Amino acid sequence: MKTTFYVYLLLLSITYGCKNEVSQHKILNEDISNTKNSVKKIKEDSLEFIPVKIPVNLESKQIKEYINILENYKYVYGKNIDTDDLAENLSEIIVKKINNGEKINPDSLLTRTATLSESKMKCYTFGFDCGGTQGFINYPIITWVDKKNKKTHSYNLSNYRNCKFTEIYKLTDELFLLIGDARGSGACHQFIAYVIELKNNKINAEYKAFINRPYLNFCNTEFKFDKKQKILYTIPYEIRDNIAENFNDIFMYRQFSKDSLANKKLYEMVSEEYYQKGSIHLKLKKGKFE
Repeated sequence: MKTTFYVYLLLLSITYGCKNEVSQHKILNEDISNTKNSVKKIKEDSLEFIPVKIPVNLESKQIKEYINILENYKYVYGKNIDTDDLAENLSEIIVKKINNGEKINPDSLLTRTATLSESKMKCYTFGFDCGGTQGFINYPIITWVDKKNKKTHSYNLSNYRNCKFTEIYKLTDELFLLIGDARGSGACHQFIAYVIELKNNKINAEYKAFINRPYLNFCNTEFKFDKKQKILYTIPYEIRDNIAENFNDIFMYRQFSKDSLANKKLYEMVSEEYYQKGSIHLKLKKGKFE
């Protein structure tokens, strides 16, 4: 196990040795024409992403070392770590260890971003800087404590959304609202309102709180929640986004974007208020926001 890790560090040092050859790194498919004065223009296929094989039986100290490498990594022309693959694997390893009852402290490994004390629920994140307009890519993990046996459970939310959740609200005994954000591009800062169902210590991350999907994802439109009235609303923004197009956008809604009928219903539900006032107000009724 140690041998694998040190081989990986050697690969990393070799990769970092190339940093002096470029003044600014660029990721795949990005325009590199502006860097022609400092580096030779290279083809897109000159970027190579290498998966990092990591053992599943890592100790906490070793997990933290991998996370530190990931969060401080900078892309260079030539060979690079496959950061997506590494982050996904680390997420699964951490979640599995927590659920198996192993001695692992998320607070010492990850960045805590939200806490709901009454339900002993916490959101964490870690990730990497992608080098493009998306900036830092978050890999969120949620934990909670079983009231009966006091066991801590966890779930990998990055399978559905890469964002930083900063607020948690209890909607019902089984439903929870997570509010977070993530950079989408230079023109779009994403704001996400995500409803999860927690039943029998299992997370349903596909709970249909908004017609056919568990979350709403708006550009440059911040979500707020009125706990007393159980109303989810957005802060008015001077520039109106094309929400009809966004509901069909696979980047913003992944697998849920393919349901064209539900997309139409969502648009009908929020478009009038959104385009007239720049905001939306949705009230929780029988486990659904409408």
